Amino acid sequence: MNNVLNDINGNILNPKIPRYESRGIVVTLQNTQNISQGVYLVNFSNSNSDNEYFKLNTSTHKIEVLKDCIALISGNCFVDGAGGDGYCWGEIFVNEYVQTSQLERIINRDYVNTPIPAKIVNLKVGNEVYMKLDYASSSGNPKIRAQADTTFLSIVKI
Repeated sequence: MNNVLNDINGNILNPKIPRYESRGIVVTLQNTQNISQGVYLVNFSNSNSDNEYFKLNTSTHKIEVLKDCIALISGNCFVDGAGGDGYCWGEIFVNEYVQTSQLERIINRDYVNTPIPAKIVNLKVGNEVYMKLDYASSSGNPKIRAQADTTFLSIVKI
């Protein structure tokens, strides 16, 4: 039998010990997303989730928060076909507010990797979490790569 705390009369003091239950979601692109100079919502269409705390809305490309929680958010955006001089700025939003971002310079290279650092956020039911990319170069033939290990948005309940 498991060891439990008892009072002096033998009554169990802690009949329910809450256990840590990790939940999360990772969303990715199904297809390469064409972009040009401007700001784009990353059109996530695939998800790996149990849909208990988070669910991808494939029509808005945003993650819906289904239960209040504290979570760790992070992501990455990989652009193929970059060119010229400019920048890629990846940003993760909760509702309309930027939570974390990363700016990477484009200097005549074929690709730009924008790793967005992790941040702990307090999420509420109904919040929407999503990623935008600001591509600021008029050169190249840029596309957001669809590979799951290069372009993704991750939320982990902690």
